[in-house]
Amino acid sequence: MFGKDWDILLGIAAKTLPVSVREICNYLKIATLSYRNAEKFIEENNLDKYIKNDAFSFKQGESFTLLYNESLPEKELRIAILHEVAHIVTGHCDTENDSFDGRCTTYNKVDGKEGDEVEEAAYNFAAKLLSPACVLWALKVRSHKEIEELCLMPRRFARMRADRMEELYKKEKHLLAKEGKTCFLRSRHERALYESFKPYIQKLREER
Repeated sequence: MFGKDWDILLGIAAKTLPVSVREICNYLKIATLSYRNAEKFIEENNLDKYIKNDAFSFKQGESFTLLYNESLPEKELRIAILHEVAHIVTGHCDTENDSFDGRCTTYNKVDGKEGDEVEEAAYNFAAKLLSPACVLWALKVRSHKEIEELCLMPRRFARMRADRMEELYKKEKHLLAKEGKTCFLRSRHERALYESFKPYIQKLREER
């Protein structure tokens, strides 16, 4: 459905951090309900076994519904919902695998199951949605603490993104020395995303 996290961020016309999870779900036409508000629906459709997860999603016809545990802290809830969004937009819900049992996604816990390629891919997609690299680069962000607070994401994922940014900064340093070029803003979509965030970037630079 979507090749890049950039496509979604451009689709919602994202301009500031933290990125709006609600706007992403609305843009993708994914219905969202808390476990509390969906209590009757969960009972009527025998979905009780799935609520051990932080969130789960299922397909009805061509539409997706995403249910989530509203009692999660905000940062964990944001990554949990976008983890489900990642499963949906990357096609994980169209095939039977460890993340989908043919009816619903079967796993979503922020603190576990490392090493599963599908789950890790979904978390990586979700983390990139919350913390676009070109924006972090423009703000010269390096520490996981800055990423955690700017992007409202759990520390585990902020550390992961900080590690990725260090890789990109090293790549940029090498390319600048070798070719005089940065590794950022190479694609048309990334440049468009940067332009969308530019006023916000300039404002934060002035405040620092």
